[in-house]
Amino acid sequence: MNKKGQVDQIFIWIFVAVVAVAILIFGVKLIKQGDDLKDEVLIVKFFNDFQKKTEQFYFLDRGSSGDAEFLLPSDARYVCFVNNTPASNYSDNIPKNDIEVMGNLSSNFNVFIGPLNSFQENKFNATTKLNFANPSCFNVNGKIKINFENLGVRDGVKIQ
Repeated sequence: MNKKGQVDQIFIWIFVAVVAVAILIFGVKLIKQGDDLKDEVLIVKFFNDFQKKTEQFYFLDRGSSGDAEFLLPSDARYVCFVNNTPASNYSDNIPKNDIEVMGNLSSNFNVFIGPLNSFQENKFNATTKLNFANPSCFNVNGKIKINFENLGVRDGVKIQ
């Protein structure tokens, strides 16, 4: 009887160990997904806040200006504002693959966050008329500060 009880106890411990490992793996996976979701939420929030700020300055008096600071994921390395720009005009710190993608998509989107392969929501089309040196790419480290200036209805909002 002793041996059978000891064998049953070994199987119980093996079962407990397998369940504990499964819970640990599931927990790590869930935390990783939550972190990725947090980054995607920060990007969508940046796009929404950027659109609101450009609209706000667009409807102010001509010459009105101000700064706004936006939070971005820590993995974000740059933000580019692009309008149908050939690949040769980009800065050297932007990966060639990203430049090609931005060049192909710049007829539909004018704001990009990169590296492009790091985020699902990495491009946006700001509907307010933007005025910037084309392309304008800024290195970011978790946040970006943008200066907005109303140039009038015809020229839109200048960003730098």
